[in-house]
Amino acid sequence: KLVDVSAEMPACDWSPGCYLGFLGPSMGLAVDRVGTVLVAYHAGISPQSPQQLYIRASEDGGLTWSERRQISSQDPAVNNAFPAVAAGPAPDDFRVIWQDDRIREQTGWNTWYRRTTDGGQTWSLPVRLSNQPFGASYKDWAGYAFPYGDYLELEVGDDGTNYAIWGEGGSYDGPGGTWYTRGQENR
Repeated sequence: KLVDVSAEMPACDWSPGCYLGFLGPSMGLAVDRVGTVLVAYHAGISPQSPQQLYIRASEDGGLTWSERRQISSQDPAVNNAFPAVAAGPAPDDFRVIWQDDRIREQTGWNTWYRRTTDGGQTWSLPVRLSNQPFGASYKDWAGYAFPYGDYLELEVGDDGTNYAIWGEGGSYDGPGGTWYTRGQENR
C-alpha cells in the first residue's frame, strides 16, 4: 500500500518549539496474518499530565478504528511511554510492551508486557519484564531510574515465543544499558 507520494518536504515556516519533556507521544503498530491492525500509543488527557497507554484496532486496513482502550495502570499519576507491538502467530493475537513508573520510587521505571488473543477486547494481566534487582548500579528492587524507550522492541517467533529488548539507565545521560528477555506466557 502506498503511504506517501510527496517528492519533497512542503515549504514551512519554522519557529522554536517548547520542550515539554523527554516523554513525548509515540506509538507502536502491528498487523496480524489476517490483516487486523493494532496500534498502541500513549497520550495525556491534559497538557503536561502523565500519559496513559491506549490501544485501537482496525479490521479493515485502517479505514475505521475501535474506540480506544486503556491498557496501562488506571492510576492517572503514572507516566507510560514507548510502546512496542508485535503480532503473534494466530489471528487477533497481539503483544505490547512499554515502560512506566507505577512503582512510586526514585528507581520506579519498569518494562511491562500484556497480551490479547481477541484483537484487543481483553488483555492479560501486566507482567513486569524488568524484575531483576541486580546487574547494574542504577537498578534495585523497584526498577530503574530512567527509561531509554526509544531503544525498545518486541518480536514474536513462529512458535509464540516473545523476544523483548529495551534500554534503561540511571538518568538521561547515563549510565545505562540494554536488557533482553525471551519466553512464552502460560495462558
